[in-house]
Amino acid sequence: MNQLKFIYLRVLLSVLYLTAISANIQNASQSKDNPNPSQIQQIEPQDTKTNFFAQNKDLILKFIKKPKFTKSSIKCFFRHTFNNPYYADKYLPFDLSHIITFSSFASQTAKPREYLFNVISIFKSKLFFSRCINGYEFEQFLGQYFSLIAPYFDQRKEKEERIIKIKERLYTLLYDDFENLKANPEKILDETAASLDSIINNTKHNSQDDIDLSMYDLQHAVFNLLQLCLGKLIWSPKDNEILFWESIKSVSGMLDEGLKKHILPDTNHLNELFWSQIASFSYLIESWGNILPERFYNNLLEEINTKPFRLWTLKENDPLLLSKFRHLNYVLNQGHMRSKLYQNGNNAIMPINPN
Repeated sequence: MNQLKFIYLRVLLSVLYLTAISANIQNASQSKDNPNPSQIQQIEPQDTKTNFFAQNKDLILKFIKKPKFTKSSIKCFFRHTFNNPYYADKYLPFDLSHIITFSSFASQTAKPREYLFNVISIFKSKLFFSRCINGYEFEQFLGQYFSLIAPYFDQRKEKEERIIKIKERLYTLLYDDFENLKANPEKILDETAASLDSIINNTKHNSQDDIDLSMYDLQHAVFNLLQLCLGKLIWSPKDNEILFWESIKSVSGMLDEGLKKHILPDTNHLNELFWSQIASFSYLIESWGNILPERFYNNLLEEINTKPFRLWTLKENDPLLLSKFRHLNYVLNQGHMRSKLYQNGNNAIMPINPN
């Protein structure tokens, strides 16, 4: 129960925090005055009496409760938590643990890839309605998630299982169906060829085929989930500015490891996820980069221009395309200029557009 209380407080503070951030950003963008540093408002949580979760403690405790894998518990989860109109927008952005819970069941019970694919599809349908996702929550989620699903992307194991199935099918053809093969060779060979095609390409030719989804199909499902989440990440300007930058690099490092473990299809897909990260970061700088200190920009510009990190060094498919390195340099230089102007009493809005 103490753990439930801790998670409740974490989610509640996250909601209050980001609600206050959104209000502050909106107020800052609408202000026509020229503020100076002494006039920067401290971002404080709104009165908890007016907050949704403060008024619905029982509801959030219901959301936090992890389902047990019994028929009644699963039914209760989907009826009262997952289908609740507040779940997608008010809770899921701050706690992705339900995805972990359902995915862990797959590894514990040796479920096929199709099960993980369905888990992704179900939760992705809810995340479409989440306006943002807490960046630190996503970082924590990604590390656990990749550890859980990594066994489903073992290429050597998949090849061995495929060879066993092919041998079993050929054994059946040459021994059990040999008389049928002699009597009707065209029909039997066509059926065998279709069966072997199913095994090689992980596709079902009929409902009786014992064929799971291919690793390729699951890779793309994971990619789509990650791309959706990365495009919604948000951090707080009240955090230590180094923390959210390190969080961004931590996530990109895990994505790179995901490629090495074959969780992601290829380098092109990794590159797309890096761009999704950079887009979220650019929005962050555009929204409230003016209140970040100059040292933040100086440190990041030095790091990007001196340290070869895959987030900004992974090359594009075509040299004519804007590089991530160049884009980040432009965004940080523009943010640095806005920060200087803001500190001097000029809250200038400068567009983030390297072209």
